[in-house]
Amino acid sequence: MSQNYNQPAAASDSLEDKRQKDVDAFDALLSLHSGSSEPSTTTAYMLWADTSSGWLKQCNSTDSAWIRLWKLEDLVGGGLPKCQAGWVSDSSTTWVGKQIPANHVVLRRSVEVTEAFDSDGTDLIRVGHDTDDDAYSQDVDVSAVGLKSLTDGVDIGEFSAAARTPQASYAAGGSAATTGKALVLVEYLLVPAAPA
Repeated sequence: MSQNYNQPAAASDSLEDKRQKDVDAFDALLSLHSGSSEPSTTTAYMLWADTSSGWLKQCNSTDSAWIRLWKLEDLVGGGLPKCQAGWVSDSSTTWVGKQIPANHVVLRRSVEVTEAFDSDGTDLIRVGHDTDDDAYSQDVDVSAVGLKSLTDGVDIGEFSAAARTPQASYAAGGSAATTGKALVLVEYLLVPAAPA
């Protein structure tokens, strides 16, 4: 497998040499130019999986230095945050996400109201999971548009050895709302299981 992207082929190259340069170039791209030393040909913003240091690096804008982005083990071991998002509205008052695997930490959640809920009382959304409906966020008023300031629920930032299914639900404070939409986001990190 090639680490370098050597394109274009020279006019004097044989057809087989041109084909091999194409194969090598695609291999380099697919492997993020992985290798224990930096690629011989670099360009601004290119990625390099540095196998000697264990870092995914990106060349800076002037093609003069490498910037460390992530540890390679984090990229393959689930170490980057993941998120789920869904809508709650006046006509669909509950969002249920996909199950988050066991051994995770919910880092953040957000609620952005894009259309104010209009019941004649206090309209609320809470964010939680299948066993505790406000575990990630206590009730927040959604009668005005905007990104809401949320009060943490008991499970924000806490390790969970159990799989959980995130959810959000809307409750009208009076008569049923005729308008209202909110985007709910739950961000989490998969972590190693606790030692025995």
